[in-house]
Amino acid sequence: MFECQGSTKEWRIVSELIEGDPEFDTEISVHFKLNPEISYSVRCNSLNGIPHPKFINMERWAALNNIISYRSSDVIVATFPKCGTTFLEHIILLLLNKGNSSLLNPANKNAYIPRHSSSGKVWIEACVEQDAKYDCIPSLPEANPISIEDFHAMPDSRVIKTHSPINLLLGIGSRGIQQLPIGTKIVVVTRNPFDACVSYYHHGNNPCKQGWPFSAWASLFLHGQTHFGSWFQWTRGWYVEHCSNTDKVHWIHYEDLNKGKREVFQQLAEFLGVPASDDLIDATIEASRFENVKNQADQKGGDIIGHLRKGICGEWKKYFNSQLTEEFIQYYQNEMEGLCGLNYSLGNGETLSA
Repeated sequence: MFECQGSTKEWRIVSELIEGDPEFDTEISVHFKLNPEISYSVRCNSLNGIPHPKFINMERWAALNNIISYRSSDVIVATFPKCGTTFLEHIILLLLNKGNSSLLNPANKNAYIPRHSSSGKVWIEACVEQDAKYDCIPSLPEANPISIEDFHAMPDSRVIKTHSPINLLLGIGSRGIQQLPIGTKIVVVTRNPFDACVSYYHHGNNPCKQGWPFSAWASLFLHGQTHFGSWFQWTRGWYVEHCSNTDKVHWIHYEDLNKGKREVFQQLAEFLGVPASDDLIDATIEASRFENVKNQADQKGGDIIGHLRKGICGEWKKYFNSQLTEEFIQYYQNEMEGLCGLNYSLGNGETLSA
């Protein structure tokens, strides 16, 4: 296998339109500059220039955008991929269910199943269809098709997942999140870009297992050519929205959740309007520890989709050399200029600041 653990600058990114493929409209490739025959590529669909997986194309997004409506009791979990999505969903569902973990199923990422689940989350972009009947897909349970009627019939409080940038959040129209009903809550969980990049390297089409050099993958990540676009632009957009609408958008760092910081769990419960008793907070912290979630998933069929990988912080140091680290720091500071207070823990007392 070709090895390169150097710099993102050693790679050239090419984006090309695809003709005749019913699933994808774009191919994104990285070519090693010293030998262009060494290349790696991914296929995707483009929404407003932002790469998306095959199940989200412009036609499907536009159709959903016209029929999705929210309730005042909805909780929207917004995350960039591999930044704590499943972890936060599990915590929110625990809080909404009084800490009763028996109602949850982390083996299927707590996916809501019509007429079988009393609790769970829905990833609208992946699973809601106008005329769908529930049809189990064991390899990707959160993409199991459910009808728009079943979505609208879900009991309160609906937990709704999205990886969308703020400008592509379904059903908000030209007024943005101000169009959401009073009471609708959005919780954003964010993770430092180093660990997010490494975790994403092992996810989805799994560039790691496909033999991609990490620096090739890092070049796509750094320049926003992975599914759902740029971590930097995604984070900036949602952070600005949070700063303007703290009553609607709650901001959480994955690193704080991972440490089980009690005040973070208490603040989340208060934001959701859940009475934050000591017993509930204790039960939620304990039931959301990675090893306990992993054990519960094993008891309910196992982690068949591999989403419970390690659940740790600081793994990035095994993948980033000094040059790559400096490139990411410089890019972060350039992209986040002016966003005072948006700092990330990198482990071992190190902090990433704008």
